[in-house]
Amino acid sequence: VVHVAGSKGKGSVCALCDKMLRKHGLRTGLFTSPHLVDVRERIRLNGVPVSTELLIKHFWECWDLLEATKTPEFDEMPGYFRFLTLMSFRIFEQEQLDAVILEVGLGGRLDSTNVVESPVVCGITGLALEHTNVLGNTIEQIAAEKAGILKKGRPAFCATQPQPAAAAVVAERAKAVGAPLSFVSEAQLFQDVPLGVAGKHQSLNASLALVLVESFLEQRGRELDQAVAQQAAVECRWPGRSQVIEGDGCTWLVDGAHTVESIASCVDWYRDVTAQHGKDAGPRVLVFGCQPDKNVVGMFEAIMDSGTVFDLVLFCPPGHGT
Repeated sequence: VVHVAGSKGKGSVCALCDKMLRKHGLRTGLFTSPHLVDVRERIRLNGVPVSTELLIKHFWECWDLLEATKTPEFDEMPGYFRFLTLMSFRIFEQEQLDAVILEVGLGGRLDSTNVVESPVVCGITGLALEHTNVLGNTIEQIAAEKAGILKKGRPAFCATQPQPAAAAVVAERAKAVGAPLSFVSEAQLFQDVPLGVAGKHQSLNASLALVLVESFLEQRGRELDQAVAQQAAVECRWPGRSQVIEGDGCTWLVDGAHTVESIASCVDWYRDVTAQHGKDAGPRVLVFGCQPDKNVVGMFEAIMDSGTVFDLVLFCPPGHGT
């Protein structure tokens, strides 16, 4: 298992790890969240969402097993995310895969994916204030929750952090549990390379994925081929992350940024893409929606500070419209 936590970029890192491992000839399982259109996106076998038939089969097998083993003390079904985590584990086990990549759902320490006692390697992406109602109001508290996935004796890699306090907490946690920790900066391998998941910030995500895959392969008696890994990063696709969609005379620039830091990276990507279209590309419209626990004011300050101008802004509050 490759286990990945973080505030931003963990989905991209998991997708990159999955692609790199598959390019090295391994059969993989990938568990991520949330999904964009279909719940099957969360559980992938060799890069492809599981079939409806397989999902239904394992849903009822898990349901029936849980029903049959209820006790007076544990008489309720797991919640939505925990149930999906359980289903993914069952599917991955029965498919007899070479590698499984798990993306933490929320936090890390108490996340349902953290039942894995001995992952091959752990990764932590960029950390920022998010889900403060659950994880805490400071970067130190959030870093402590994310670092809760680190395990004794299991190698861990953490992306360089813009806030030293976050890095210090991760290092302290690693030392406390006895996890060998290394911090990762951008690798030359991905500089000036057109990564499949666009955006300047993705170079660091690809660099983190690279060392995670290298560690995984080494522990399995294999060597990393840098040329193969680089090509995998170029070919990797991750819908909803720095994605350009063309159609019906309109260009959609889609990204799931939800922290102040990720919005800033998103704006940089947006400006790069729109610069290619020129000033006569037509009106620029921002369609914006987020959950109420996000730092909306901070995100819009990041947009305004960048000098980015829109002709129209449409707000889509959660639960309003379709």
